[in-house]
Amino acid sequence: MRATPRSREDDWVTLIIREDGAYAFETVRTIGIMHGQGTFTLTDGKLRAESERGWIEATLYEEGGRRMLKVIGAAKDGVQYLAELDPKK
Repeated sequence: MRATPRSREDDWVTLIIREDGAYAFETVRTIGIMHGQGTFTLTDGKLRAESERGWIEATLYEEGGRRMLKVIGAAKDGVQYLAELDPKK
């Protein structure tokens, strides 16, 4: 996961999405653990969630048998986030 403005290092994130749209995420950062949960809604082929802390939008891409979930978002403090996630093998 990359943040803008940039932090010193990128973070690793785990995202679990259930069939009903519920999600939970966790990232272990040098300054501590960031985690959250909520429910995605599907709009125009994109998963979207919003809370009092910010918003996220996720799009699934597939090419050559490889899947990737690209997630963008922003916190209410203006920090923007980008993550490109591969399925757990």
